[in-house]
Amino acid sequence: MKPRHFLKELEQVAAALALTVRTQPFRTAVAPGGLCKLRGQSVVLLNSRTHEDDRALVLAEVLSTMDVTGVSMSDHAREFLAMRHAKRPLPMRPGSDTRRGPGLRRTKPRLGGPY
Repeated sequence: MKPRHFLKELEQVAAALALTVRTQPFRTAVAPGGLCKLRGQSVVLLNSRTHEDDRALVLAEVLSTMDVTGVSMSDHAREFLAMRHAKRPLPMRPGSDTRRGPGLRRTKPRLGGPY
């Protein structure tokens, strides 16, 4: 499927979920966009200066966090969203310790340092 058609289909899925998608030029071409809250409403901002593949990927990342079971879409789009959802990192449980070093409380101050 061409990126333009895939992006249009993802925009239709977002519209079915009452999610507003706005495409506009950003000051830099580095940031492809993302989900934000604008006046209390969820809006996906996409950078028109980036390639359609990048915009489709950003929109797919946002849609993969939402429940799209009742929305009609192609099998390709549903598989892609499921794949994006599977690649998302699991949320950390409260109290789980993932530190690798001793932490700031247990470190000793440097001798002769500026601090």
